[in-house]
Amino acid sequence: MRTEIIWLVLIACWIIALGAWIFFGIKKAGSKILSPSGLLFLALTIILILILLPALEPPRSGVRYTIDNNLKGWGLVFKMYSNESPGELYPPLTQQDDLWVPDLHTLYPDYFMSTRSVLDPDKLTDAERKKFEEPYYQDSQEEIIDLDKTTALMAETYVYPGWVVRNDGDVDVMKHYRNEKGVHIGDIESENTHLLWMREGVEDTFITNANDPQTKALAQATIPVMIARPRSNKYYTVVPVLFMDGHVEKIPLDTAPDHIKALIELFPEPRQ
Repeated sequence: MRTEIIWLVLIACWIIALGAWIFFGIKKAGSKILSPSGLLFLALTIILILILLPALEPPRSGVRYTIDNNLKGWGLVFKMYSNESPGELYPPLTQQDDLWVPDLHTLYPDYFMSTRSVLDPDKLTDAERKKFEEPYYQDSQEEIIDLDKTTALMAETYVYPGWVVRNDGDVDVMKHYRNEKGVHIGDIESENTHLLWMREGVEDTFITNANDPQTKALAQATIPVMIARPRSNKYYTVVPVLFMDGHVEKIPLDTAPDHIKALIELFPEPRQ
């Protein structure tokens, strides 16, 4: 028997007992108001019902899909990929033009297996999400994902720069090398340019003491790995940003650093 049904039965029994108490108490007292003990019993009943009401709520899914959790999930995907890739490099960018997301062909099925992680959980209910996923399977019987369609879907919500960007000038450089020279992975080095591809340990380049774990962690906490499309909360518009140390921060758009604002410009136009 389900837990909520058991609680419902217990509450019903308690209410029946309360009704009997009130009925016989009033009858004995000659239709007078409840005695102090009856009022105490009624108060305890109300408190018990308020305590047990959460048990009657419908069960929730074991996984809560939020934009923060999705970003953290992608952070784990990138960490697992880099642990097994030569040079501990993060995944390459997709070969699809003008889309700034990882190449899903290098990640599926070893590191992710569901299109849920590419959707924007703040915009879809569970029913809409399930319906929206169906066209992105090549074979719905075996749940084989159409990775090209899924890549385009992911680009609606996320931007993955691939390179370590620390200012808006870095974003301009990576756009040039990606769009005009077809570079999808690796460091960019020229006479005036030195742009590093994201990899484990890349933060050592920007600190003086690479042997200090705290310093390394602080450095990783400043390197954006992926951002989500800006969204409004109660008071202002925020940009969810995944940093290399794995934490997600919702940065107010008005005060976001220039390189975060430059990354936002990489989003394609939203679908109608």
